[in-house]
Amino acid sequence: MEPRGHRVRAVRQGTGLDTLGIGSAIAVYAVSTILGALTLMPGGIGLTEASMTGLLIAAAWEQPMRRLVRCSSGFVTLWFGVGLGWAVLATRPSILRGAARADLSGSA
Repeated sequence: MEPRGHRVRAVRQGTGLDTLGIGSAIAVYAVSTILGALTLMPGGIGLTEASMTGLLIAAAWEQPMRRLVRCSSGFVTLWFGVGLGWAVLATRPSILRGAARADLSGSA
């Protein structure tokens, strides 16, 4: 199963208002992500958020809940990966040195 769909559902369950099943949560996330990918923008910025909001409106979610789910999803999906990447680079400086050497030698 899609772990990010589980995250959408977990946010909803945490509020005590779980009216969207796991299948629907996965579908909302998957459709939004696919539509965002069609924009060819990093992270599907713009269309991903708009489509997720539209699908949650169709599911009759209130505005504060839609905002919470959308922000939580964006944080977990994008910013967690950025933080993890920085943590790996901070603990393994040899990765950066190797990349710098490859750039200077002209090899990819």
